[in-house]
Amino acid sequence: MSKPKKKARYSPFITVAGFLGPFLVLLVVFRLIPIAEVVLTSLQQFNLLRPDDREFIGADNFVRLASDYRFLKSMRVFSPVTMSIVVVTAIWRLLLDPANGIFNGVLERLGFEGLDFITSTSQALPSLMLMIIWYQIGFTMILFVAGLQAIPTVYAEAAAVDGAGPWQRFRFVTLPLLSRTTVFVVVIITIFSFQQFAPAYVMTRGGPSDSTLFVVYYLYQQAFSFLDPGYASAIAVVFLATVLVVALLQRRLLSRTDA
Repeated sequence: MSKPKKKARYSPFITVAGFLGPFLVLLVVFRLIPIAEVVLTSLQQFNLLRPDDREFIGADNFVRLASDYRFLKSMRVFSPVTMSIVVVTAIWRLLLDPANGIFNGVLERLGFEGLDFITSTSQALPSLMLMIIWYQIGFTMILFVAGLQAIPTVYAEAAAVDGAGPWQRFRFVTLPLLSRTTVFVVVIITIFSFQQFAPAYVMTRGGPSDSTLFVVYYLYQQAFSFLDPGYASAIAVVFLATVLVVALLQRRLLSRTDA
């Protein structure tokens, strides 16, 4: 009698690799390789008009950053998703226009003096912040609604049976169970705020007097206005490191608070 054939065994590693392989390829090609290229470029100096004439200068670009007051200032200025941010920015540009904007038109009809929303050093950044906050509210609410829907009602019902009022149920039941959603929202919104470019580019061009000079817009200026991609790459590396550190600190602090 012939022996029964053994069934072929497939290693779990092969199954995992089959699922993760396409994602890892995309991650390496479109994320890790560009990041490595930026790091390499940050150690060089060349002009975009002469890309082959490169000079390795080591950490000189990073040393230059430490004394660049415009970069340091831009690092201090960070601070409804269904529409493109460019479209939203263009709409708000019409609303906030000091001469013909709708907001000033309403103020003047009410008997108040118009404001220099995007042409004043003291009002430009708050005006852009208002627009960005409005733009982010829709996305934030969707995430929190999803988080609330994922909380089993049995916990709130049990707390109500034990005599907990609405505020107590919210404070001691809902909020702790929303901790993961809160951490995710805070980190994502922080990263999104760091990456702001369109408001400064479309509405203010970083002005007046660099009061809305976001880091990404300053990076763009160095690379494409001043044709200095090496220095721009150094800004990108420092910027990426800053975002990662801030995100990790936020995650740790919020996790400790929830604990």
